[in-house]
Amino acid sequence: MVVSTSASGAVGIVSSLMAIIQALGFTLGHGSGTIISRSLGSRNTDAATRFASTSFFTALAAGVVLAVVGLATLPSFMMLLGSTETILPHACAYARPILIAAPLMISSLVMNNILRYEGKANFAMIGLVTGGVLNIVLDPILMFGLGLGTAGAGIATALSQSISFCILLSMFLRGKTVSQFRIAAVTREAREFGMILGEGGEKMSKSRGNVVNPNDIVAQYGADTMRLHIMFIGDFEKAVTWSNEAVKGSKRFLDRCWNLMELAQDSDEISGKNASIIHKTIKKVTADIDDLKMNTAIAALMAMVNEFYASGLTRGDLQQLMLMLSPFAPHMVEEMWELTGYAAKTGKMAMQMPWPTWDESKTVDSHVEMAVQVNGKLKGTVTVDMDSDEETVKAAALALDKVQKAADGMTVVKTILVKNKLINLIVKPAK
Repeated sequence: MVVSTSASGAVGIVSSLMAIIQALGFTLGHGSGTIISRSLGSRNTDAATRFASTSFFTALAAGVVLAVVGLATLPSFMMLLGSTETILPHACAYARPILIAAPLMISSLVMNNILRYEGKANFAMIGLVTGGVLNIVLDPILMFGLGLGTAGAGIATALSQSISFCILLSMFLRGKTVSQFRIAAVTREAREFGMILGEGGEKMSKSRGNVVNPNDIVAQYGADTMRLHIMFIGDFEKAVTWSNEAVKGSKRFLDRCWNLMELAQDSDEISGKNASIIHKTIKKVTADIDDLKMNTAIAALMAMVNEFYASGLTRGDLQQLMLMLSPFAPHMVEEMWELTGYAAKTGKMAMQMPWPTWDESKTVDSHVEMAVQVNGKLKGTVTVDMDSDEETVKAAALALDKVQKAADGMTVVKTILVKNKLINLIVKPAK
């Protein structure tokens, strides 16, 4: 039952090999796990499966390479990790079964992380605890009971981790997870998620001197501007180029939102003229946040603010804007919420309020602006009821001055109507 000094020394050498295995597993597991979690958040299960499959099969391939190279050069490999001639036989005996099981051990770490990023930590724990307990039980049996010594310790580790691999893999094969492993889903794309590049489109690095310090942006424009601009500059899954000038546009938008407090009429009701744009925006922003399309959600808010400046607004209109803007510019919104009296009136912060809901019937336009053409040339636009018939649209079109001039002395021989979009009057000289 006594372990020699050389055998104990072999444990330290092989721990470096275990560190290599863990580094590969955690790199692939954490790297893919964050993207899988984000993909599931945006309900993109295909992307989650793609990244899960890529990381899993990459882990298997990396493990095979490590096993083949390690076993082929085992004595030299152990000497490289710090072994001495005395320790070498024990280190090789200990490392050999671990190298054989390396593909499964690296893949187990990947699966463990994917399960945790999917929110299934209990499944991950089952595989982890099972492997650990088996290792503890098998070590004395193989090392001392069967007299295998350091080789027995390596076999115990390899067996326990292989069983852990089978347990974790069964979670995926039995449909316990959202993401799945499919060879056909493996992607060779180097990057399928966004990166913020420096000005000029180059990757940020200290050597190029193009690194943007967030603290500088916050000091100059405020934390809300920095926060909103990062979400607005582009799709999370696409690379975008940073521009200090573009940050000013986000700051101007927030300033326009702030200035609406001075323009809002003293009514807590949503105005009839803005009801349609507000309900459309609530629906759009709600869906975009769920799909992690923050840039298009902010664009919808910008369009609504433009409408407020064009048509005027009430405090009730402004309240809806503040509630939708809160996730993007929380600090400014809380100031606005207090200054407009809603903090005292509701007894809550804006961030604590229920998310606004929309009325589907108010998201449908009652009127539509249609282009008017004469012989294919644009002469103006008319506003008519949605789904108006041809005669109604034609009458409205003929009332336009430019159409009357173009049709003077002419006869309308044909009318082309694209419902709710345009009307084209085909005219010829009157006989």
